Amino acid sequence: MAVFRVNKDKENPYVMLNKHFIYDARLSLKSKGLMAYFLSRPDDWKFYQSEILQNCKDKKDSLLSTIKELQEHGYIKRRLMRDEKGKLLGGYEYEVFEIPNNLTEGGKTDIGKTETGENRKRIKPNSENPPLLNNESLLNNDFKVINEFNNKKKEIENPLIVYQNNIFPTPGAIDIETINNWTEKLGADIVIYSINIAAKANARKLNYIEKILMDWERQGITTLEQAEAYTANRSKKKTKS
Repeated sequence: MAVFRVNKDKENPYVMLNKHFIYDARLSLKSKGLMAYFLSRPDDWKFYQSEILQNCKDKKDSLLSTIKELQEHGYIKRRLMRDEKGKLLGGYEYEVFEIPNNLTEGGKTDIGKTETGENRKRIKPNSENPPLLNNESLLNNDFKVINEFNNKKKEIENPLIVYQNNIFPTPGAIDIETINNWTEKLGADIVIYSINIAAKANARKLNYIEKILMDWERQGITTLEQAEAYTANRSKKKTKS
């Protein structure tokens, strides 16, 4: 049997963490590591998706799948972001809990319940940096993790607003959810580019935009430059034919 021994660095400060998530057998080691990363920071510390990825070997898809796992087990709650008047801002706000906030009396989570009403905590977005992921913990930690596309100050850089201005002014919940999911997958600039293509083609339907994005995803496109080059190349082929 293998034996692991821990050698601690006594010269550096330590972090005090609630041990609940560490010994939660439902979580992968990756999820436990991300939780430790969030909870290791001071109160009101703001994270960015790019910052998290710079401090690990994981890629964007891996980070999103880890967040999803923590959601499934009650450590993270997600809701659509709104301003003070209730208007949808685009993107999501997440809350991180040191202990699953959906634990029942029997110690099990009520996974699958809709995140509405009293089942979630609402956090007022910061006007300049709307929070995407924050922590409401028993130790009064308040961490805010913000996706890059939600941190942009110009409204034109928000896919949902671009969609409202160019495709449909009052999108429904399904449209908003779809746009947010694609933004998390491919990034705001790529989603906005696809919306602009649809607007120029006078194809004001979400299905048209989704077809474009699904095609780019199949082609392994991950940057705006790649999307532009791919689109230009396809246009040339159509012109020749």
